[in-house]
Formats: sequence, structure tokens, C-alpha cells
Amino acid sequence: MAWHSSTWAADRAIHYMEQRDKAKPFCAWVSFPDPHHAFDCPEPWSRLYDPASLEAVHRRLDLAYTTLMDAAKRKDYDSELFPDGVPMPVTPPTVNESAPTPRAPIKSEDPASVAARPPMPDITPRTEFSGPLLRQIREAVGVELREIAERSKIGMAYLQALEAEVFPKLPAPVYVRGFLAEYARALGLDPERVKQTYLERYRAARPQPEPDDEVAKP
Repeated sequence: MAWHSSTWAADRAIHYMEQRDKAKPFCAWVSFPDPHHAFDCPEPWSRLYDPASLEAVHRRLDLAYTTLMDAAKRKDYDSELFPDGVPMPVTPPTVNESAPTPRAPIKSEDPASVAARPPMPDITPRTEFSGPLLRQIREAVGVELREIAERSKIGMAYLQALEAEVFPKLPAPVYVRGFLAEYARALGLDPERVKQTYLERYRAARPQPEPDDEVAKP
């Protein structure tokens, strides 16, 4: 997997935020030195699109930027788009704060399906979270993997790889850390403990250490 130094810088910044002494003030300065196009992205997302189609998108974005930055071109564009004049913004309706907030319907559960669930494992502050354990907890509380995917916007393939510990199918550690945090919140688990223990297994199973695993040197 190609490594993107901007991703590494973001990963180290997140690691510092998670490990720092929360009782002390701090100042963090994060720089992203890569001289890349503003719309480029690291892997695995950079492989999801055909380079030829991306080139066409980049040309359209450059044209849009040029139009927005040039007053004369912007005026011509607005006249072409709105021959009768640029419409005024619509004022949003006034919200009655005293009105009761509608509540989401409570999900009813079939007693038979509840009885068929696996038992909830014992969870302590020292629990080591693995993929199979996370799946057992999810199934014990009756949460479908699809529900977590829809709530967190994480792809089903990544969530399945997370539970099965198919580490080669997972992206860089910075993204896995975010996946674990969303997964833990969906199940009411401690995100910090889940990330810490799962990522130890994740890093130990990788054939070569990623830059994320290295201690930053001055």
C-alpha cells in the first residue's frame, strides 16, 4: 500500500491528541508538506476512479475556480444560468421551539430473536477487544452490521474485515482508528479501549511496520 505523508502527519496528530495529558493545556501545529493537487487523495480512495475520468473532473474544477475568481466571467456565468436575474435566498420557516420534538419510534424486538442471540461476554476495563469479540458483542445486543454501516457511513466490506480481522483488506491505521471509534460508539463501548487493544493486534499482524508505528524522531 502506498503511504501518503499527509495521512501520516494526520495520524500522528490524532495519536498525540489521544495520548496527551487532558488536564494540561497544549498547542499543536500540524503541517501537510506534500505538494499535491488540492483534490488528490491517498489510497485506497485514489484507486476507486479511472484516471481519465478524474482528469476530466479536474479540468471542470479548474474552470469553475477560474470563473469564480474572475468577476467578469462570474457575471457572464450568472447571466447565462439565471436569464431573469439571480434569485434571492429563501428565508427558512420559523421554528416553534415550544413544540414537542418528535421522537423516533422504538424498535420492537421479537422475543424469539432475543432468545436466539449469543450471550453477552464479560467486559471489564482490562478487556482486550478483538474482531470476533466485537462481533459477539454486536450480535448479543442485537445490532445488525448494516445498521452500523448506515450510521457511520463506513463500507460493509471494511466492517466485515474489521470483525474477521482480515487486516490486508483494511486501510491505513488512521482510518482503522476512526472505524473502531464509530463501531465502539454504536455498541456503547469505550472507544479509547477498543482502539488501543484492537490496533495492537492490527499492528502486530502486519508484515512490515507502518510509519504510524514508528516513534517520531526529532
